[in-house]
Amino acid sequence: MSSRTCQFCSRYIPPGNDNCPFCSSQRSEHFTASQALFSTPSVIWWLLNSIVICLLLLNVVVLALPAPSERQSTPRIQSTSAPVSKTFADADGRIQVIATSDWSSDPAVFPESVLFIQNPKHDVGIVVFAEEKAALTTAFHKLDAYGSALRELLLNELQDGTQTAPVSLKVGGHLAVQSRIEAGHDGTRVTFLHTVVETSRTYYQIRAFTTAENFKIRQEELLDITARIQFPPRSSN
Repeated sequence: MSSRTCQFCSRYIPPGNDNCPFCSSQRSEHFTASQALFSTPSVIWWLLNSIVICLLLLNVVVLALPAPSERQSTPRIQSTSAPVSKTFADADGRIQVIATSDWSSDPAVFPESVLFIQNPKHDVGIVVFAEEKAALTTAFHKLDAYGSALRELLLNELQDGTQTAPVSLKVGGHLAVQSRIEAGHDGTRVTFLHTVVETSRTYYQIRAFTTAENFKIRQEELLDITARIQFPPRSSN
């Protein structure tokens, strides 16, 4: 059995009609029932239905997916600025000690000193004393003799102290002698990098100190700070 469909409106033409009763067209062809199912309008309709179904399925899948978690803002880590070079000077401008910004000055700790700086975080300190050569006896007008007397005086203030042989060097362009002293103080072993500098008018005693255990870690830092000490020429040294 065959059926006819209009070529223009694609509707079925009832038997016994030569013309299409819907669009009055006389042009019609015979199609088999299977061919009629796949006529152009049917294919378009099928494609549209397929697209709609796919969109509905896609919507269902999207809704079924877990909601994306809100992106957690990464906490900003505030960068800590590295210590920078810092210069410490006494009130009269006779001496300048160059350390870093994590060091601080506290004159009240050693009132008799001309300068004291410390770094509590690293448990180190440097204290500077000054003595005018004119106020000393002639026996101490030589650097070696005065340096030896100061080391002995320090050892007498401590317990079970030892010292290394003094080494001659220059600090800030001036002659100096340096020794390492280790002794007990209030139950703690303390190490001093002991340096005496001679200028034209003044002796400067520099004691860089920390615990004996910590000295192994901070030795290079204390040596470097001591070596860079300056004595401004404008001051009366």
